[in-house]
Amino acid sequence: MRQSLQGIESIYNQVDYFEFSGHGNTTRSMEFGVNQFTGELEQSLSNFKTAPDVFGYSMGGCVALNLAYKKPGLMNSIITLATTFNRTPEVASQEIKMLRPEVIEDKVPKFAEISKKRHGPGRWKDLCSDTGMMMVNLGDNPPLNPNTLNEIAVDVSLFVGSADKMISQDETT
Repeated sequence: MRQSLQGIESIYNQVDYFEFSGHGNTTRSMEFGVNQFTGELEQSLSNFKTAPDVFGYSMGGCVALNLAYKKPGLMNSIITLATTFNRTPEVASQEIKMLRPEVIEDKVPKFAEISKKRHGPGRWKDLCSDTGMMMVNLGDNPPLNPNTLNEIAVDVSLFVGSADKMISQDETT
């Protein structure tokens, strides 16, 4: 993700990057899910003297919003990209089908190569499996709903890419 955000340094004075456990070069923790990642983000933000602006891509946006709901005041604002609020068991079963490594290698080989570079050639497939299980859990127990989102007391900007084939504008609002 760091490569995708290289131009952001020209907008902000300081940019810090954060990876959830089990992603990139970080060790996978025992738990793998939004609650674990929310705690990891909270820990990372505790190092800041003032509340930062936080950007979250996809699940990262969900985690940032979950933290803002649970612990107000840790962030100045949240910007999300491709974060969906359409969490149901049916949606989870569809997402899991797209997380099969053999399908990714066949249908979107460029993404498979990026995943191998970003997470390691031996780890990216495990990450797909872990993410699939997390999707099932999110479908059964979505952490955010219209009531919790309305209680978030920081500025939130929700974005979706115009060419995004995974997340629609309807799923983001």
